[in-house]
Amino acid sequence: MAEGGLHIDRGRNTFPGNITALMAQQLDQNAQLLHAVYDAQDPATASGIHLDKLCALTRVIRQQAQPATVELKLTGDSGVTVPAGQIVEDQKRQRWITDASVTLTGEPGVAYVMARSEEVGQVSALKNEIKKIITPVAGWLSVDNPEDSTTGRDRESDADLRRRRELSLQVLGGSSCAASVIG
Repeated sequence: MAEGGLHIDRGRNTFPGNITALMAQQLDQNAQLLHAVYDAQDPATASGIHLDKLCALTRVIRQQAQPATVELKLTGDSGVTVPAGQIVEDQKRQRWITDASVTLTGEPGVAYVMARSEEVGQVSALKNEIKKIITPVAGWLSVDNPEDSTTGRDRESDADLRRRRELSLQVLGGSSCAASVIG
């Protein structure tokens, strides 16, 4: 009860109660937004694009996903040209795309070409697993990978990016004062 005997009912089913609830909801949303903006400026709590931008200030760039790579041995009729972009497949049904155009030479015709996995991320092929030609070329008879492929890489996580940023700051901060002045 207010002084002077005036009492305003702010119950859920009253007009003043509804106005109060709406204002409280809006104030809560504003507070959450301000908290998110604040967190986006702190490398310990920022994520996604906000963390990318903070790390860029120290010249640390997020590592993007990369395909696996492998050297392929192509065999077939001598003189046959196998264009870039041909697709082969390994025993796990992972596809690999040739990076360059090559001509088979010698008897039988042989050429080596680098290829990358169609998918990015944790993709790999062991030695002699790539055997199937998906996009054939007349005179190209077989494919093989005489060595294991490199393993592809997933997009760097926020946690890994934070760790790399911290390491870069430690390296930058590790020089002597004299070196900082001279440099």
